[in-house]
Amino acid sequence: MKLIDCTEPVLCRGTVFRFKGKYPFCEEHVDFMLCNYPHHDDDCLPFAIYCVSGYCAGHIEYVLPLEAQYENSRSVSTEWVIKNWNRCIYAECAVSDVEVIL
Repeated sequence: MKLIDCTEPVLCRGTVFRFKGKYPFCEEHVDFMLCNYPHHDDDCLPFAIYCVSGYCAGHIEYVLPLEAQYENSRSVSTEWVIKNWNRCIYAECAVSDVEVIL
């Protein structure tokens, strides 16, 4: 399903975001995954988004800030990801083109 159509208010560890990438991604489709990030500090959530496909697999793409947290839970706000996709996560793909695999 498209991320913008996701009715789940929270995204948990293991959520995959699939989209068409541009340089430095060489693949037709790129997968990012929401993962635990144990090395966080007080300004960040214990979550990061990693690339999990192709040549860039294993790279940290973004460490999520505290403002991405969903109401004092151990999860990420779907609304925050949608609103901040292009500013924080990946600017080369419109959020309306991102698929989410829960």
